[in-house]
Amino acid sequence: MVVTGHSGLTPELSLTRIRQASHRDLRRATAVENDALGVFTESGLGVFSSSTQWLETDKMLFGTAVGRPLRGFAVVVRMDDHAHLEGLYVAKRFSRQGLGSALLEAACNRTQEFGFNRLTVSTYGDVAFNAPWYRRRGFFDAAPANFGRDLAHLVEIEQAGNLVGDGLTRVVLERQFSLS
Repeated sequence: MVVTGHSGLTPELSLTRIRQASHRDLRRATAVENDALGVFTESGLGVFSSSTQWLETDKMLFGTAVGRPLRGFAVVVRMDDHAHLEGLYVAKRFSRQGLGSALLEAACNRTQEFGFNRLTVSTYGDVAFNAPWYRRRGFFDAAPANFGRDLAHLVEIEQAGNLVGDGLTRVVLERQFSLS
């Protein structure tokens, strides 16, 4: 997959090809994640730090990556009976070039390849580069009645861990797929 930047020119393939994340990518992911999280601070939303707990979980299904050196990545984990987007991050200096959208689409495609018919994400409801961004890419509000035990537990942890505060709300979104 090649992503075209704002200039309309096609960047070098090695910089924009979406690929399966390697163990090396995932070890370097914390730096990209922390850099990407800086946008929250710059937007006056608070200070966030990396929480790469997914590196130690046996629930990790796959990661997608872009760039060498790493410019962005997405991580998808198994949660209850579906796939869950644990994180999607693009380094700030490479943002707004379509890399996040490309990573998300690759994650959606891989989710289907793994045989899952939906992908969920827990995100901030009213932060422009969170829920509204996902909604423009086919995600919609997930019904709490459809949360499994693990997803309901994640929501509880996020609320208890002060991810909700200062007028911010968390929402769970999902995108559904037809499996052939």
